[in-house]
Amino acid sequence: MAPAARKKRRLIRRSVVSLIVLALLGLGAWFAPTLLVHSLFWSYILESSGAPYGLHIRTGDVTLVWGSPVTLRNVTIRDRAGQPLADVRAVRLERSLWALLTHGDDLGRIHFDQPHLLVSARRDGSNVEDVVARLLQQPSSSGGIHTELQLHGGRITVRDAADGPGQSTQFDAIDAVISLSSLAQSTGKVMLKPCKVHSGNVEGMLSAALAWQAVDGALDLTATVHLRTFPIAAVAPFARRWSSDLRLSGRLSSDISVKWNSTARQLSIQTPSV
Repeated sequence: MAPAARKKRRLIRRSVVSLIVLALLGLGAWFAPTLLVHSLFWSYILESSGAPYGLHIRTGDVTLVWGSPVTLRNVTIRDRAGQPLADVRAVRLERSLWALLTHGDDLGRIHFDQPHLLVSARRDGSNVEDVVARLLQQPSSSGGIHTELQLHGGRITVRDAADGPGQSTQFDAIDAVISLSSLAQSTGKVMLKPCKVHSGNVEGMLSAALAWQAVDGALDLTATVHLRTFPIAAVAPFARRWSSDLRLSGRLSSDISVKWNSTARQLSIQTPSV
């Protein structure tokens, strides 16, 4: 065989091998997120994410693809003592994995389907306050993060750690929108649609709206809360911090508004019935 022909064949073989290697590398990169969530490294990522806040996080099925919205199903969170803190049927991001990696300052809209928060109140705080305290201790990022959290069909169970496991207050059918920004001029909004509140045999309704803006350490805050036949016993687990033998009962219907800034300190309460 002529030297020119052999050289041409070697060039073709090298080209074919290079294309195969590139194709394999491309397939590996494309399926890398899917392979990640089925590996032990995924558990390590979850543990590392929750460790600074004393949390243990687990997930069920995960959709992690470059060009599709990220979805985590059957998310469970336990506190440092291993006690249940929260569970969520599904966490759905509207942004894709690629969009999150290339524009990490904008998380977009995140949906929480049927979240359930379990609050254990103590005389010196609660399990949720413990997590929030650790969150505030973490160094803040210099950049800004924008996101909107939407809660669908949520539930909150509040128990007094000193009471038996059968005594609790339930906040059901929670639908809320939370808009957050961690820019230097931090702004946020919370809109809580009317939800049901059960404590013992008493049932009531609660809705609320909260908006704030912090500029150079100055806080501008407005809030409104609407209560309808709200069971007063629902606040007992927290009120017992000041009186351990406190017992509350009855219903409360009231409209409460708060305005707080550098020039105004206003609290308005309208209580048609107690």
